[in-house]
Amino acid sequence: MTRFVRSSKEVVAAAPEGNYVIIGGDPGQTGSTQMSGGYHVVLDPLIEKGDITLVADQYTPAWKTEPAQANAENALTKANNDIQAFLVSYDGMSLGVLQAIQAAGIPDGQILVTGQDMELSAMQAIVEGRQYGSLWPAPDEMAKRGAEVAIALAQCQPITTEATINNEAADIPWALTPIYLVTKGEIADFVCEHPWWQPIDEVYANAPDQKPVC
Repeated sequence: MTRFVRSSKEVVAAAPEGNYVIIGGDPGQTGSTQMSGGYHVVLDPLIEKGDITLVADQYTPAWKTEPAQANAENALTKANNDIQAFLVSYDGMSLGVLQAIQAAGIPDGQILVTGQDMELSAMQAIVEGRQYGSLWPAPDEMAKRGAEVAIALAQCQPITTEATINNEAADIPWALTPIYLVTKGEIADFVCEHPWWQPIDEVYANAPDQKPVC
């Protein structure tokens, strides 16, 4: 949930008022409901104030592109295309949202669209100004931190954790790792710092003139 609180705050800073849409993941998965819960932590107080109107809040079976596109089309129709932001829980679904926006004839970048996982299609869309940003869960940093904790536990050494999380049985120590919202302003640094993730030539395939020198 924490990562989606953080990304929602960044989007709200860019679009503090207007109509929002949440496109969540599969309704049967705990991760999906936690993501939507993170969005609501930020949006609900603003909805109560009247700054933001939640036009639609839809889950997406199997995290698929097509139902996400259909949900986005319905939301755009409902709001007469007057939407400021789509908070989307996965880049594959963001692709469907972007397709719906394009089909509605709305200029690229007019509506803020987020995603998660920094998939190639999303990275290209960020470079081209069609997608606002994508969450990078930093799996490399998670793996390193997890290994450090596992080794310490195996050696019966104390571990340092940054928070706790309740699993409905107890407060469990939580070793936090960073989560990043990568936008157009950060993507050049991202591709240079993570050359193993996606080939830079493919990321900038449609905008070679913007390709950074790493």
